Amino acid sequence: MKGERVALFIFIALCAVVLCFSIGNDEQERVRIHRVIDGDTVTYKGSRDEEIRVRLLGIDTPERGDKGYQEAKDYLIRRVEGQTVTLKKQGVDVYGRELADMYDKHGWVNEDLLDEGHAEKYQRRKRKKRWL
Repeated sequence: MKGERVALFIFIALCAVVLCFSIGNDEQERVRIHRVIDGDTVTYKGSRDEEIRVRLLGIDTPERGDKGYQEAKDYLIRRVEGQTVTLKKQGVDVYGRELADMYDKHGWVNEDLLDEGHAEKYQRRKRKKRWL
């Protein structure tokens, strides 16, 4: 009986360790970038040839019409369009875009956009109150 309890305890402890290491692990996928939408959003083709949008995590680039928009977009086009990259996915945003860190042969693309001055650290925007 005592041996069974020890075995059960060891089994539970091992399951807990495996669970701890699996929680928070990000899904990684190698994809070819199909199109650059703007300085922080790209697309790739899914398994059914559908276009999947990816929003780069932790950064924010200028919106269309703002100063620096075209420079940020052009930088990302030169860097990754048509290239194979690794996406370290971390969920989906409210618009259905995958959220990810992106890595290419030169390094971490998200961070390089910041370092090159094409992006700022993402600041969550407050929602505007809607009055009836």
